[in-house]
Amino acid sequence: DWGAPSLGAPETWSPALRTIVRTCLESPFPVNLWCGPELVLVYNDAYRSVLGAKHPRALGRPGLEVWGDIRGDLEPMFAQIRAGGPPIYAEDARFVMMRAGDAGGTEAYFTFGLSAVRDDAGEIVAFFNPAAETTARILADRSLAAANRALEVERARLATVFEGSPSFLAVLRGEHHRFELANDAYLALVGGRPVVGLPLEEALPEIAAQG
Repeated sequence: DWGAPSLGAPETWSPALRTIVRTCLESPFPVNLWCGPELVLVYNDAYRSVLGAKHPRALGRPGLEVWGDIRGDLEPMFAQIRAGGPPIYAEDARFVMMRAGDAGGTEAYFTFGLSAVRDDAGEIVAFFNPAAETTARILADRSLAAANRALEVERARLATVFEGSPSFLAVLRGEHHRFELANDAYLALVGGRPVVGLPLEEALPEIAAQG
């Protein structure tokens, strides 16, 4: 019901607002508009994933009410643009948001832009806000980094055990049996030759004809 929000019926909108709303609704990328003095939200289907449980109640409501949990982060951005400052671009920006089932807020990350949409008189009629949530990627990267750190710790531990073993230990890999590791006991066994990094036949040529 386009007539319900404070924006009024579409036929009363400025051409600039009608054009940007049409552009928003037809875009396959998540796009949100903050329209009019109350920053009423108009967004496309793709943006529903950003809103989560806030949809469908968010449509046509003042945006700073809908996003009340991060209002303190958002208001300075609008103030900057209204004061003649540059548009906003943020990559993987962090917010703490209330989401379905939350008790105290959840970390979320977004890459987004925020810029003014002006009418022919230069007045701001809306703010254009393409946005994509990047939380899943950020958390995956964080988990991968933690796993890599744990792996390095384990590798270091195993290397210490490997090097300190009194048994002859070596690791060879690939078609040509290239030495990856050899402990001190093994190096002593082969006369102290620097075998690591060499294929077996090159490291120990005397064994090549022994089957």
